[in-house]
Amino acid sequence: MKGSRATLPDLARQPSERSSPRIFLSLGSNIEPHINLPRAVRQLAEQVTLRGASRVYASAAVGGPPGSPTFLNAAVEIATRFEPADLKFRILRPLEAELGRTRDGNRNAPRTLDLDLALWGERIIDDPIHSIFLPDPDILRFAHVALPLADLAPGFRHPVTFQTLREISAQLADPQRIRRCRSCRLDPGEG
Repeated sequence: MKGSRATLPDLARQPSERSSPRIFLSLGSNIEPHINLPRAVRQLAEQVTLRGASRVYASAAVGGPPGSPTFLNAAVEIATRFEPADLKFRILRPLEAELGRTRDGNRNAPRTLDLDLALWGERIIDDPIHSIFLPDPDILRFAHVALPLADLAPGFRHPVTFQTLREISAQLADPQRIRRCRSCRLDPGEG
């Protein structure tokens, strides 16, 4: 911080000295994902404290038009002073837009980047006005959300079901539908 005035990224990066909740984001892309996912992680690391990044997984697009490109998905753990709505609308949505994400009303359209709040400690939020639902309901529905989160925190308990992320991902993992992308990297220090 410069002097006594903090910039937006400065404030977002400063986790509380007290124990802060474990915050997890899900990332996905099926338009130039090998470029967009690492770039997103690098840019996130400039605005929040990055605590960890999962492996990258490849899977077919869910609900997209036939022939949609394969999605690459991952997760990151972060720390920030922002509350969920502020993080979503001041950091995540602008980053999606910066990397070329357009929102045309088709929830399943191909995209350069999808950044979602997945878990915020033990918080449970049902906020349809801001479209914030924590924990993300897709954790219990899709392997491409659950597996990357389980990479980061296998023993973390889902705040509603109390299952561990390892247990949830084991129930959803299907090697015919999702696989680890061994050539993909999210290291924010690369490139």
